[in-house]
Amino acid sequence: MMAKIKAELLSLRDLFATAWWIILLAGIGFAIAYQFVEPAPPKKIVISTGSESGAYYHFAQRYATILAKNGITLEVRASAGSLENLARLKNDEVQIGFVQGGVVPPKEDPDAEDESGLLSLGSVFYEPVWVFYRGEKNLTRLTELQGKRIAIGQEGSGVRQLAQQLLS
Repeated sequence: MMAKIKAELLSLRDLFATAWWIILLAGIGFAIAYQFVEPAPPKKIVISTGSESGAYYHFAQRYATILAKNGITLEVRASAGSLENLARLKNDEVQIGFVQGGVVPPKEDPDAEDESGLLSLGSVFYEPVWVFYRGEKNLTRLTELQGKRIAIGQEGSGVRQLAQQLLS
């Protein structure tokens, strides 16, 4: 019995003596590969869109269909608009959100680091601002709307925020 244990220990020692460099190289290879390998994409993503009747909500539904073909679930959450989407992004409630251009206030110091950790992936499309007016006088400036009753969009929407910036 003791001879058998002694023989097994000797064979393990011989194996280690001849294969130590293979184990070392494999360990170094794994360490190097670990530095460059990205994690797999998540299987579930949450997106904040806008109202269920809006274009962004329908875009997200189409994205959900496309991603489902690749085994990724896209949970679509309706919102009041860009401001709520931005708040959800900042609070880590969602991973993606549609935010209308012009809604995010500019940084006071353009050279300062962005602390939000948010990144714009690009534009979906340009959204013109249309002003419709019914009246006898032809208006040529937004300042001529002062004192008039104006519909500027739903509370929390990017349209409302942008309209308030333009009219102030």
